Amino acid sequence: MERLLRKSVMVLMALALALGAWGRLPVQPVAAEACSTLGDYRSAATGNWNATATWEYCDGSNWVAASSTPTSASGAISIRNGHTVTVTAAVTVDQVTIEAGGQVSINSATTWTIADGTGVDLVINGIVENKGTFSPSASNAWTLNSGATFIHNTTTGISTPLTRGTLDPASTFIYRGSSTLTPAVSMSGKTYGNLIFESTSGSWSTSSLTGSTATSIKGDFTLGTGVTINMGTFVGLTIGGNWTNNGTFTASSSLVTFNGTAEQTIGGSSATTFNNLTINTGATVVVPTTVAVNGTLTNNGALKQTRAVSSGTVSFLNISSTKYYGVDIAPQGDMGDTTVTVWGNQACAGTQNTVLRCFDISPTTSQQAEITLYYRDAEANSQTTPNIWHFSGGSWVQATGITRGGTGEGTWVKGTVTTFSPFTLSDNDPTAVDLTDFSAAWDGDAVAVSWETAQELDNLGFNLYRGESAAGPWTRLNAELIPAQHPGATFGATYEWLDADVTPGATYFYRLEDVDIYGVSTFHGPVSTAPVDPSAVALAAFGARGPAFGLPLALAALGLWGLARKRRS
Repeated sequence: MERLLRKSVMVLMALALALGAWGRLPVQPVAAEACSTLGDYRSAATGNWNATATWEYCDGSNWVAASSTPTSASGAISIRNGHTVTVTAAVTVDQVTIEAGGQVSINSATTWTIADGTGVDLVINGIVENKGTFSPSASNAWTLNSGATFIHNTTTGISTPLTRGTLDPASTFIYRGSSTLTPAVSMSGKTYGNLIFESTSGSWSTSSLTGSTATSIKGDFTLGTGVTINMGTFVGLTIGGNWTNNGTFTASSSLVTFNGTAEQTIGGSSATTFNNLTINTGATVVVPTTVAVNGTLTNNGALKQTRAVSSGTVSFLNISSTKYYGVDIAPQGDMGDTTVTVWGNQACAGTQNTVLRCFDISPTTSQQAEITLYYRDAEANSQTTPNIWHFSGGSWVQATGITRGGTGEGTWVKGTVTTFSPFTLSDNDPTAVDLTDFSAAWDGDAVAVSWETAQELDNLGFNLYRGESAAGPWTRLNAELIPAQHPGATFGATYEWLDADVTPGATYFYRLEDVDIYGVSTFHGPVSTAPVDPSAVALAAFGARGPAFGLPLALAALGLWGLARKRRS
């Protein structure tokens, strides 16, 4: 029985082996991947640069296992996505491309030299981590492309390599240190994309920085936890992106300038104290409540801040007492989160003869409120008793309960409003046309009335009136509106009306009404044909344009262009 059982097992095993052999398919060989340039190298796996197992070699037709490692004598060298190649021994290379997702790490006390060959010698789309010495041989030797990262984690110098490379505005350069390592830092005259200072453990501080040429940071600036930047005697930074401070920024005598084209933010877990702070024309910077300025704040762009407004008086953009004042709001009810924007050293769009500061207040819920709008004396623009004007329903409407006070950086106008959006400050209607001349003189048996504009922003046209005394009554001379010659232009025009329906030698008075595109009228004069006329028009200064609020462009529908000379008979 036992012999029979053994025979049965042996038969079953033989049958299983036979079936297995019958069921297996023949192994197919893996086709070699084609290539075309003899001598090129590419990474085959993560590994050391000087290990042949890290590389594949192009034999002119196919990629094959490398028998040597690449140098500057080789063809093009590619570090592929997912591979990290570590430089553990000095090597000189050329024509290197690091793909996105690929990385080269340079070990401590090791030099990676980029030879000066044809074209760009190193293209980084992935990451380079430098713990040793990174040594490009010539100018324009390397590029750090958009999305790529260079990590400088060594005490060896980086100034010369930076002058020999091009960093894309969307690239990232990281100074990485720790409590036991302070990396060499180069700032004066350098241009970065995104710039980060970070610590892997503990804290570290830059040496006292020096230099007379500002660092240009095209992207974001980030100061990490545990890192201190000591600006020393260094002139400063120009920032195109956001400012994030989670460490310590020691401003010393430096200037920080924001010049971005998109909205920028000052943020981070640490409060930042700037020395001098400048917002360039066209830049908008969102400011937290914790920012401070020791020196001078110059706002040629826009400052923006959001705060909750429910009761009491809430101050916006009042930065470091005596340095800058923005807006105070004292509400009658809960306005919720409210955003205030202040454009400095510029008038609101479509206005003239205003204080050179423009305001926008955007609450969650509109409530009646007393608002105080601040400006610098240098922004007064010849306005001596300005009122608060609010843009509403296509025109500027004056606020009620106006009071004024303050001086220097804190000159203010206070008033009561019930609706919100843009506000400006002006002695008179801010859309009134600027006149550089308005006069009347005898021309034979007729009176020639002439006027000249400095600009015609929002100007629709004119009406001319005649009276026999300075107090009127007034007779309108034109049957139809005299159209602006250059509607909407920042330059002016000259006009003349020849009034022939007069008695020679008599004295006549003339008033000019300018009408804007919102239907708002402003009167000028009167002027007189008499030799002396103390009531002659006062000429106003031309005001600059500022931030736009979508003013209607109804002027195109006029179809009437100018008045060179008209005669009434």
